[in-house]
Amino acid sequence: MSNHQATLYTGRGAELYHAVVQSDSSELREIIHSLRGKDPRILELAAGSGRITLALLPFARSITAVDNSAELLSILQDELARPDRRRTASKVETVLADILALELDEIFDCVVLGTTSFCLFDADQRRSLLTDIRRWLAPGGELLLSLRTPELGGSNFYLHEVSPQLAIEETFDAVGRTFTSTLVERSGDGQRIAEYSVTTHLLTEGELRDELGAAGLAVTGAVDVGPRNRLGAIGNYKLFRAHAPARDTIGGTANV
Repeated sequence: MSNHQATLYTGRGAELYHAVVQSDSSELREIIHSLRGKDPRILELAAGSGRITLALLPFARSITAVDNSAELLSILQDELARPDRRRTASKVETVLADILALELDEIFDCVVLGTTSFCLFDADQRRSLLTDIRRWLAPGGELLLSLRTPELGGSNFYLHEVSPQLAIEETFDAVGRTFTSTLVERSGDGQRIAEYSVTTHLLTEGELRDELGAAGLAVTGAVDVGPRNRLGAIGNYKLFRAHAPARDTIGGTANV
């Protein structure tokens, strides 16, 4: 997440966000399929409360989980401290930082940027982030990035009833090319008592492929990701696989 932190990821919003997403297995099967048998060093960007992080523990040599929400990372740390995760928790290093200003000296076999978090950023920010990601990837390393694209000309409002006390409202602005998700907290009698939202930018599949290519990352696959525990999702949802060159030359220096 960038420095324009959304209310969905702070305070009470973060607590409710975790409660909603912790049972959502979207992307997990596809990401694990790509990593199985590789024992990779993983950099997970916008890791949040660890929905993806925790699922990857059995398949990773190490995970560096980065997010700029102290509340969400605290939840992840609590999850890692559970007795049943004691054996694998040491694999994870949590880093509180804005991924747009992240400084890392390490290189990784895989970078994961899930939950369509890439669309939190505008075009200039995405360009800068992809440049950093290529630098953080080992030669031949893999980027796993998800994208959700609303259908142009379709409905611009969707409602998902999570529970009697929680609902997710999704609004798509085709003109402004934005997509807003709002978690609505309700009282026992159904009255709205609070809202927590995040707005992302619309990015088409073609535009994503162009941006990855411009950063020197070759798209090697794109698989459909279906909603696991939520009905009526907007548009298409895919996980993209992109690779750094096997022999990279950034700034004229070969990384082999």
